Amino acid sequence: MRFILTVLLILLGSAPAHAQFGETFTSESFLGLKDTPDSYTGESGKCVAVNGTELGLEFAVCGSGGDSITVNGSAATNANFLDNIYFDFSLDTSATPDDITIKPNYNAASGNIALAANEVAFSLNGLVSEGATANDVEGRFAFPDWSSSDKDITFQDATHTVVGRDTTDTLTNKTLAAANNVIGADTAEAMSGSGQIDDDDLAAAAVDGGTGGEIADNSLTPADIDETQDFSYATLSGKQDRNNTAVSDDDCSGEQGLWWYDTTDSAFEFCNSNTGTPSTLGGGSGSPGGSDTQVQFNDGGTFGGDAGLTYDKTNDILQVGENGLDGVFRIYNESGATDYQTSFSPGGNASASNTVSHPVTVGGMQTIVIDRDVTPTAFNTSAAENTIYTYTIPANSLDSNSCLRLTLGGTYLNNTGVNTPDMTVRYKLGASTVFTTSFTNITNSANRRPVSVVWNICNQGATNDQSHIIREWDVRDANMDVSAGSSAIDMTSDQAITITAQHDASNANQEVAQEDAFLELMQ
Repeated sequence: MRFILTVLLILLGSAPAHAQFGETFTSESFLGLKDTPDSYTGESGKCVAVNGTELGLEFAVCGSGGDSITVNGSAATNANFLDNIYFDFSLDTSATPDDITIKPNYNAASGNIALAANEVAFSLNGLVSEGATANDVEGRFAFPDWSSSDKDITFQDATHTVVGRDTTDTLTNKTLAAANNVIGADTAEAMSGSGQIDDDDLAAAAVDGGTGGEIADNSLTPADIDETQDFSYATLSGKQDRNNTAVSDDDCSGEQGLWWYDTTDSAFEFCNSNTGTPSTLGGGSGSPGGSDTQVQFNDGGTFGGDAGLTYDKTNDILQVGENGLDGVFRIYNESGATDYQTSFSPGGNASASNTVSHPVTVGGMQTIVIDRDVTPTAFNTSAAENTIYTYTIPANSLDSNSCLRLTLGGTYLNNTGVNTPDMTVRYKLGASTVFTTSFTNITNSANRRPVSVVWNICNQGATNDQSHIIREWDVRDANMDVSAGSSAIDMTSDQAITITAQHDASNANQEVAQEDAFLELMQ
């Protein structure tokens, strides 16, 4: 027994270096050997192994020399599994042998994850692709949160490119089911190579409620048609109807209800009956006559325009006449050629504020009501100058011999209990005060007193030379007072005609009111 142990120890390298074959070495335990550990403490479950110097024995973890792992046929003596952007690893050491679990690494749903060129990895709810160039730009294929039930997405058994819902693409060989699809604004683009929608472009089934080969009524709204796109149309030549079928020259025989464009006459023509010659749509050449803003009229069978008849769409002004000429608008009665009423604005400088009413002609003089104000205006509890009536007379409304007549009616009240109140009335044309009337010591009364004013203004052979006659009811003695005067106001410019009143004190029982006013122009 001793001999065998000695030989074994020599073979294992655990006998003393001086031991010779045949020399007896005696030990009662493994720990008693000279090249073995001195204690078993803390070494439970370990195995005996040759130490790193290969000159002795030591305790080591069983299997610590590495598992039998190969990679592509080559042994991996120091294998280590690391988590990365592609996979995550986990080790279950309680199993025998140990279980290694691999699952995909679900990268962030956005941002750069440093993939190499042409690589694809998993991401949250999808896949992420680097593409052919390794950079910070990556594409992701994302899955939604499937809500109510399982979904199946099937790809066609064909090589093709997927078309996005919000991308601009050209579709070929596609059929739209009429019951489930509506042709909208974007389909105003060409539906065939010719840039037009033909019967063959529309499926036999209804398109938005229509029948085969047509678009249903009201299926296209103005917003559905892109006005920047061109629609193709048939070229008409000679005399052809809407179906591009030749029709008889200037003969409606058998052509009632047909219309066409006559390239010879440069006009649209139609037939109301099966006999006679066709009528012309629109009349004239179809091109506007005159200049911009000029109202169109029949000028010898063609469209005509004239500077004396214009419309200003910005200010809604229809103007008759032009500078230097009187514009006349006449409404005839059926009794005779001279039985008419006329309104006009000399010089043609009409204004939106110039309200022209029914003129009356007496002895060659025409009277036109150009303003009417029946809204009561009252002033009390104020010692300031207040406007009773005002109106701006448009420039050139009066020629060198025209007149204006303002008729105003109202009331006055002095119920202050004293007989001393005063009131000042001013008559103004433009920026000038033509007359000033002072009513002093107006007696007290609980009753309102009538107020009446008639103011005549007449040009005296020039548009800047006026005479004035004012008749006013004196609220003190119920007499009609008359005043006369003159002014030199330029009536070729807008001028306001104004009446103001001013009390001597602020009192609620001291009041003047305008009830109605009429301003007449006499030519």
